[in-house]
Amino acid sequence: MNKLLLFLLTGFLSSLSLSWISLVSVGGLDLNVPHLFFGGLAIGFGLGRFSELWSHSADQPAFVFSVCYVLYLAAMFSSLFAGDLHVNAVSLLIKYTAYFGMFFILMVVLRSSALTNQSIAAAAYLGCALGIVAFLGFAVFVFYRAGRNFPAEFFSYLVQGDTSSLKFKIFLALFNYGADEVDRTADSFISAARANTITGAFVLYWLLVWIYRRPATLVLPGWLASLILWGVTTISLVVIIGSASRTNIATVFLTALVVLAARALSANDSRMLGNMMVVLFVVVCLAVLGVVAAPSEIGIYNMLAERFSSETLSEDSRAGQYTEAWARIKRRPFAGYGLGAGIDVNRAGGRVGQQVHNLFLASWYEAGIAGFAAAVAYYGCILLYWFLGFGRLKSRNSWYQSGLNPSLLWWLGLPCLPVVRAMFSGQAGSFTMMEWTCLAFFFGISARNSPWTSGERVFVESHSPVDGVEVQPQR
Repeated sequence: MNKLLLFLLTGFLSSLSLSWISLVSVGGLDLNVPHLFFGGLAIGFGLGRFSELWSHSADQPAFVFSVCYVLYLAAMFSSLFAGDLHVNAVSLLIKYTAYFGMFFILMVVLRSSALTNQSIAAAAYLGCALGIVAFLGFAVFVFYRAGRNFPAEFFSYLVQGDTSSLKFKIFLALFNYGADEVDRTADSFISAARANTITGAFVLYWLLVWIYRRPATLVLPGWLASLILWGVTTISLVVIIGSASRTNIATVFLTALVVLAARALSANDSRMLGNMMVVLFVVVCLAVLGVVAAPSEIGIYNMLAERFSSETLSEDSRAGQYTEAWARIKRRPFAGYGLGAGIDVNRAGGRVGQQVHNLFLASWYEAGIAGFAAAVAYYGCILLYWFLGFGRLKSRNSWYQSGLNPSLLWWLGLPCLPVVRAMFSGQAGSFTMMEWTCLAFFFGISARNSPWTSGERVFVESHSPVDGVEVQPQR
């Protein structure tokens, strides 16, 4: 049973990079390959270790966060009656609930004593590597079938900094691979903006290979572990930059700063701390200098400068969304306008029906003050336990000392994706499957290796990928 769970976990992670491929679509809800693997994982785990779904339900971070999010779901449900009932309201509520259920089950699986850190590391490494191979293989096949060369075109546009071609000639063509021609009015049309969501899978891949780099070396040959580590890192970062997704690029920079800051805070002596602070300061200065002084003929620089320039940001449709949403919130602050309510962004070319790309404004706009309060509560939980994680960097328990366990420094990078994308992403700032998977690993790793409760559990693991013994620490 444990081997089956590892196989399904590997399949789930590897299929995230192809999550835009819909197998069945009913009422605005899509069934794709990651859902199939996750369904098998949930059923297999439920049949084999059903009691573990509730055995550690009192783990403080996951429990408090889950309660706050359930309150958010309750506010969204109430908005179906208090506000206007929109066409996609029910499907959105089902989607939000289903993703939360996926988060909860995956988190329980990750902290289960049935799996060791080494076995999860093997699943993560193989899953990330297969996800990269699956994405590139599918893209090469789709372009080859159309008489095109995916790697050559992608890198050519990337070096030139041609954002428009990357979006519309690369990702738009890839996502709508089944259509003879791209028809933006078709029900099956997938916009290039979907790249922002899909790219989140590559952020997750990049994080996982670094989080599990130590336990992975115990179950994989050293050369294979290194190949996966650097291969996944390199290709993921290239795809992230090539997608020109501001939220995911910002997540990468934030994660790098988080890891450097965490490394400085975990220094063993004042000299090491001073050195790390100098390194952090130099990195920040070089990043700022690169943005200010980089030559304009470098295409990638031009692309990033264009995407993050003050002019572009001020003209972005989000600015119009925020202005109009706030004006309408003030007219109806308590009831809201109903789940799925859209904004007519007249200042951005008359786009109609866009959900507000911000968690707090969207929650308030759709579900009134109750939705806003619940959103603040569950988002605040993520920030609270994230910052508390930095406070535990000086601890000397087995998690930080043992090479068997995940990297604490990179574990702290997991909340970056949901924290950033909730502020600026689509779907009203609600988490997609990628952000929920990041949170599942964040809370699951925390509960597994160093719980917040006073009765701390420590896993003493053998070199076997499936054997693990749970013991109580010495007091």
